[in-house]
Amino acid sequence: MSKIKVVIADDHALFRAGLIQLIESLDEFEVLAEASDGESLLELLTGLDPDLLVIDHDMPGASGLDVVGRLNDKPPGMKIMLVTGIEAEQLMADYSELNVDGIVLKSDDLDTLKEALVSVIAGRRYLSRQIRTLVERATATENLTSRERQVVRHIAQGLSNKEISRMMGIAPKTVDTHRTNLMQKLDLHNVAEVVAFAVKSGLT
Repeated sequence: MSKIKVVIADDHALFRAGLIQLIESLDEFEVLAEASDGESLLELLTGLDPDLLVIDHDMPGASGLDVVGRLNDKPPGMKIMLVTGIEAEQLMADYSELNVDGIVLKSDDLDTLKEALVSVIAGRRYLSRQIRTLVERATATENLTSRERQVVRHIAQGLSNKEISRMMGIAPKTVDTHRTNLMQKLDLHNVAEVVAFAVKSGLT
């Protein structure tokens, strides 16, 4: 039985080496080639016919997002899996709308990475648990009202309800209502989580 052919692109040599070792520990997989940036990957693909591309997002030159966008007309049998160290809600939303078969974080454990590889090759779209949370929050962000976005921004700036009410020209009780609503929409439970969300979402 022929092995599943994989091409990897990541600009961190140590991570790339570890990923190759992980993939080749699975009997049915073999790594055909590796690249350290997006442009090199695109050049490699002109002479190769892999079953799976494993792409890092944050590479010099053409980013993972650029590469995926330029591969929208990829052969139907070729799968694309993104491995990223960037935990940004909007980034995940961008990728979830593109022709990507799987997304995992570099901080995910080895079992998750293995599960992702097997699932993607089997034709099942795979988002790791952490990625699903990020995508859900990105979707929820789109549902925030302009007032709720303002409140998120001001909370991230460390302002109290009273200070936010003065800044926005609304009653403190209204600020509290906005705060409650946005935290429910985003499934956030305290101020620290709101601040972390605002930073990752670019709402600061």
